[in-house]
Amino acid sequence: QRDAGLQRVREDLSAQASVVPVALDLGMVRLRRAQGMQGEARKGELEAAEKVFLSVKGIAGESDKFRVFYGQVLYWLGRSEEGRKLFDEYLDANKRNPESLVSVAGILREVGDFSAAGKMAEEAYEKEKDPAKRQSVARLRALVPSDLDDRVVWLERSNPSDPATKASLAEVRGHKAFRDGRMKEAEAEYRQAAALYEGMPKNASTLNNAALAHLSLFPVTGDPAEYRRGAAMLEEAVPLAPSDSVLLYNAAHTKTGCAVLDLTEGVAGPYCTKL
Repeated sequence: QRDAGLQRVREDLSAQASVVPVALDLGMVRLRRAQGMQGEARKGELEAAEKVFLSVKGIAGESDKFRVFYGQVLYWLGRSEEGRKLFDEYLDANKRNPESLVSVAGILREVGDFSAAGKMAEEAYEKEKDPAKRQSVARLRALVPSDLDDRVVWLERSNPSDPATKASLAEVRGHKAFRDGRMKEAEAEYRQAAALYEGMPKNASTLNNAALAHLSLFPVTGDPAEYRRGAAMLEEAVPLAPSDSVLLYNAAHTKTGCAVLDLTEGVAGPYCTKL
């Protein structure tokens, strides 16, 4: 405490440490920007985010925010083992409580590690004591099912009064009925799912889900209008979330189907040619 040089260093550190929260926010912004990019642009933005996080590692390296967001950067850069190590450190620091498990499960789902996300969500479900929160965890677990039956189990453990849960249950029950050859039942379930999704506030997610319900009706009913309606909804959804890879895949896949419809019917449909 009597060393004047050490006192100055401490004062300098204290003054400069104020930049750390800002740097972490900058790294998070770069991560989010990168997720909406492709190819070399994405890689460059991720590498820029990594430099930001590493610049404050000495001070913030043991913080939750650093571990969670830098871990995501590492996953997106293809260094999943390094990223998982940071996630494990975050979980251990929080004693693997339900909140931390849910947080990491959601991230792992986002980066495509569905198996690990499912296991973590199940652990959170077992540890969570609050009934409402348990239902929320079950809804997350239902997003990474091992098969249709598994998804039904977890959806039924979710909030039964939630319209999104009702719609998802109707849709997956439609898939099961279609799989088992019960076409009338499948049609009824798909129509219920479509109606529920269309009754929700319009956004990229609800449009995408309603579109999938109508696309599922096409092989059940044989009515091309169902396919075209789903295609139109996807066309409307893409500008609302142009960086959503799942939505873009669905739209691209549907465009191929629309081309086949146009050829087989001998006329251009009202929506398919616009995709």
